[in-house]
Amino acid sequence: MREASEYSLNKIKSMSINGIVQFKGDLTKPYPCFGNIIVKTNEKIDTIETCHCSTGSELWNYITIGDSIIKPLGSSQIEVHKIKTRDKKIFEYPNCFY
Repeated sequence: MREASEYSLNKIKSMSINGIVQFKGDLTKPYPCFGNIIVKTNEKIDTIETCHCSTGSELWNYITIGDSIIKPLGSSQIEVHKIKTRDKKIFEYPNCFY
């Protein structure tokens, strides 16, 4: 798998997220393979910008509204806890730039 661009990797590493998915939606033209995951914590709302074609599809397909996301500061890993099944899965922030 290709490495994520330095900009996107630094951006995700600078975020600390511990909240619930409120929204998951595609961006429209000219970026049809990109989308946003909106996560709400007690103090703020964060947006995870990601891709869901090829390399990012596993993370994108797994996440649903109501799931819990934990992403520690300095890490590029996103931990998703399924609200209904309590299953947990860890994803590396996907490469969205080819």
